[in-house]
Amino acid sequence: MAHPPEQWKKDLKESIESIEELSQHFPLMENREELEALVKQYPMRITPYLLNLMKEKGDSISRQVIPSLEEGQMTSACMDDPLAEGHDSPVPNLVHRYPDRVLLYLTSQCPVYCRFCTRKRFVGEPGFIPKGVLEGWVG
Repeated sequence: MAHPPEQWKKDLKESIESIEELSQHFPLMENREELEALVKQYPMRITPYLLNLMKEKGDSISRQVIPSLEEGQMTSACMDDPLAEGHDSPVPNLVHRYPDRVLLYLTSQCPVYCRFCTRKRFVGEPGFIPKGVLEGWVG
């Protein structure tokens, strides 16, 4: 089914981004305050499309996007930059690990914030690369 060209804006606007909104769709069995703290540290965004695909909390899709206290426990034991991209970043927003390619972050915004994301240390921060920065990189 094709979506109207501006559907993505509507989807982002109607996305679930708080534990309060999430609790209207799924019963939360875990400590609400701890989940809210986790979402402050690592944002949550669930589009209406994904919400409609979920059958119940704990199914394969919900586990990708619904925060869990287990995630907070794992995160404390895991590295902040598991792929060591900071080491391969000669300038902000650019990762140059391989000689023939680069990874350029134009924004830290995603339509959905996956709970397993290896870049969750900065996902959800507002903003884009400022105008003119890319031109400064080109010699």
